[in-house]
Amino acid sequence: MKTLPIALAAFCAVFAAGCRTNVGGGLMSSTKPLDQGAYTVVGDRVSASESSWIGPFGISYAKPGSAQLRCLDEAKAKAGADALVEVGTTVESVNWGVARQYVTRVEGTPVKTIKK
Repeated sequence: MKTLPIALAAFCAVFAAGCRTNVGGGLMSSTKPLDQGAYTVVGDRVSASESSWIGPFGISYAKPGSAQLRCLDEAKAKAGADALVEVGTTVESVNWGVARQYVTRVEGTPVKTIKK
């Protein structure tokens, strides 16, 4: 009877170990070409994220197109910005037993360009 709790504890340990993995990301100076001093910072750092799922047999739930571009548009809209500077992007993979979740995140400082 002691083997059931030990087996259950071992299963939980294996299931929880290493379930989140960073599969990609990067850092860029801005999301569009900007001249130094030709923009105004309009707020604190903003971020946006989007999830997609892949289940058994390749069954998936994901929107078509680029998740990073949708996250960028959402982050800019939160602050009413034209672009983001000091931008970081990440894609994380989270294992949930038989399903896998991919989380895409974009984070940066919102700016508005100065018209000359």
